[in-house]
Amino acid sequence: MVWVASGIFSMFGAYCYAELGCMISKSGADYAYIMETFGPFLAFIRLWIECMIVRPCSQAIVALTFSVYVLKPFFPECQPPDESVRMLAVCCILVLTFINCYEVKWATMVQDYFTYAKLFALFLIILTGMYQLYLGHTEHFTFDDTKTDVTEIALSFYSGLFAYNGWNYLNFIIEELKDPVRNLPKAIAISCSLVTFVYVMANVAFFTTLSPVEILGSEAVAVTFANRLYGYMAWVIPMFVAMSTFGAVNGVLLTSSRLFYAGACEGQMPEILTMIQIKRLTPAPAVLTIALLSLLYLCVSDIFALINYVGFATWLSIGVAVLCLPVLRYTQPNLHRPLKVNLFFPIFYIICSVFVTVVPMIASPVETGESSVIYQKQTQFTSHSFLLRRLWSLNDSDQRTCVLGIHRLEEQAEMCEITHQWSYQVVTKTYDGCSSKDKQQQLGCFRSCYLWWVRTRRRRCEKTPGSRQNPPRRIKTAIYHHSHSPRVSKIRFWLAFSPGRIAIFYQLLF
Repeated sequence: MVWVASGIFSMFGAYCYAELGCMISKSGADYAYIMETFGPFLAFIRLWIECMIVRPCSQAIVALTFSVYVLKPFFPECQPPDESVRMLAVCCILVLTFINCYEVKWATMVQDYFTYAKLFALFLIILTGMYQLYLGHTEHFTFDDTKTDVTEIALSFYSGLFAYNGWNYLNFIIEELKDPVRNLPKAIAISCSLVTFVYVMANVAFFTTLSPVEILGSEAVAVTFANRLYGYMAWVIPMFVAMSTFGAVNGVLLTSSRLFYAGACEGQMPEILTMIQIKRLTPAPAVLTIALLSLLYLCVSDIFALINYVGFATWLSIGVAVLCLPVLRYTQPNLHRPLKVNLFFPIFYIICSVFVTVVPMIASPVETGESSVIYQKQTQFTSHSFLLRRLWSLNDSDQRTCVLGIHRLEEQAEMCEITHQWSYQVVTKTYDGCSSKDKQQQLGCFRSCYLWWVRTRRRRCEKTPGSRQNPPRRIKTAIYHHSHSPRVSKIRFWLAFSPGRIAIFYQLLF
């Protein structure tokens, strides 16, 4: 039932993405939709969460799965050692990293050939299951001892939904899709229905031979299934499953490196990721970055724990992207919508997203709690990075410039007076139209920050002889102030701040 519900849930989200994709025909999928609806700040966070958590963690999960299926035939009576599993996963990632850095053609060949292995393995398992059904093996299809705990049901959706990941990838290349209004909904209907059917039939095949206890207790279900039915030919299934997962690792590495490269070209990630290898013309820095992050996630050898890690970030981010649909219906009702779905679809999807992100914290507080902490720290880091990057890109014509120069402040009273005058001038111009209470709050905040800066600079001048004549190098920054009006006031400050102090100043203001 979880597999069927996960398929329906994914199809609902896919149709929401279909409307967004036809309405906002830009490549980038949820990144472009969040950019259009909520602005560049949330889009920047979404990009970094995808690049730093979702993609590398997903690659680590598939690499560990590859290792388990390769090693399981050598350890039929017990679980493979964790060290061996992780070392083989490291080798898998490093080999594919070399291939993607050396030649793009090799990477695409690996992807093509190993996709056939995936299809063959699923086809063989489903055929075997249908034969078992023909023989009447339905004793494990009962719902005895079914768990009804809501928290455990929500946690089980992480594993089910993880298998359906990829239904939104077509939206990343919607600009290259011919006639997206006609072809995108058709592709979603065919692909989601087919994948749901294949997954459900594969699970039916497993239950014709294995009991629920055996399935839950097996590290590699397909291996246990093959050992029970194929005898001395049991090695065929794990071999093809391992080939399938090997190709999946290559696919994640191939697409993720391009996502890193595209984000860097937009100025949203470090500039070094835009570089390519001179002779091979491959995005080697981006490939090496995603590989390094994936290796860090291999410190956790528990596949299901990693799925819980990535599940929280994935479905929270996709839920925010689906939220764009009702928001745009309200804020931009006249926007051209070639495809329009019923509002029940996004509302149902958002409610389910909240369910699968919040409720599992009760059932698995360690994994989901750590994931939420990682997500929070990542958000704080990307917030400061976004601030600094945006400030350097502003044009002079869009800003009001304030040059802060303190040459000689001998008395505390004079310092406070200048601070108050400057703060009052800035707040009066910036927050024109706001209530007096808001102005007073901002005035106190500006005055405190400015006074702190002046005192810091005075201490530096006292320690460094001649520094008044040779002030330290100033760093150009800017701070966005969102008033109650739709207009956004932009002020540029020339401050002698280190990057750490800029972050502190930003936190004090907001």
